[in-house]
Amino acid sequence: MVRWKALTAVLPSPLKKTKDKQARTRLKKLIQPFLLRRTKSQVLEELPARTEVLLHVDLSAEELAFYEALRREAVDKLSAPEADNGKQRSRFSPRS
Repeated sequence: MVRWKALTAVLPSPLKKTKDKQARTRLKKLIQPFLLRRTKSQVLEELPARTEVLLHVDLSAEELAFYEALRREAVDKLSAPEADNGKQRSRFSPRS
């Protein structure tokens, strides 16, 4: 977004500069086939019903130990009070 703003500041659009309605109309007709514009209701009609697939996977002892170590590290990080510009961050108490 920043790059676009910088580009338009250096190279302003000739359509904005001249405000030529005919030029805007010609440009719109030219690029219209390449634009996809649909309303929310149109998109919703085409979507299938949501489906969820739950797949339970048994972890090996090594994978389970690694997962538990990562989980505990995350819990410790979230539970530890940290100073943030003199204010304490809100504490999160995760479930075990």
